[in-house]
Amino acid sequence: MPPILTSLTDDARIAFDNLSDRASGFVNPTLRLGVTGLSRAGKTVFISSLVHNLLNGGRLPVFESVRSGRVSKIRLEPQPDDAVPRFQYEDHVTALVRDRIWPDSTRAISQLRITLDYESASGWNRLFSPGRLSIDIVDYPGEWLLDLPLLAQDFRTFSNNTAERARRGVRAELASEWMVLAQAVKIEGPADEGDARRLAEAFTAYLKACKSDERSLSTLPPGAS
Repeated sequence: MPPILTSLTDDARIAFDNLSDRASGFVNPTLRLGVTGLSRAGKTVFISSLVHNLLNGGRLPVFESVRSGRVSKIRLEPQPDDAVPRFQYEDHVTALVRDRIWPDSTRAISQLRITLDYESASGWNRLFSPGRLSIDIVDYPGEWLLDLPLLAQDFRTFSNNTAERARRGVRAELASEWMVLAQAVKIEGPADEGDARRLAEAFTAYLKACKSDERSLSTLPPGAS
């Protein structure tokens, strides 16, 4: 096939695929729902509870379409994006319902798709086939949002700000080991691999202590994972 005809054929195929995607979106629209928040905010429990109630006919008085009986079927669907891990709904529900423990907290982005078959509230639309809506629930670690201001800082500014915070309030107690080691290092002397490793370990321990502290110090720089 001549190159020009090949190009036209490829363009037509792309246009047809785009048209098919748009038509599919009209027939089966998808709503993307992001759930985010700082550590211990309850994101995992909220998503698990919401999906569990939807799938098992739980009481959802604010969800009018479910309360009025217009939603006929709700089901989990295959993962819509292979590049994003699936939200482990079954494991979290098992931890909550059977084991009576809190599920593991959000450590990375994950996603879950549920699909609802429903009857339209409009009498005219009820003459056609039942409506269908897919909801992609995305569990997003809120701590990542706190890292965005770092884009406007160079490393020296970041370091100065981090050290200054570590000297104030309740952080001073948790950062004491790291600060003692940092003050003992001779900046003008030759680099020492052992000192660098001990400082990195002490800094990581300080961040982990802040994260696990009962006072819930959530505004932490990267390094605790």
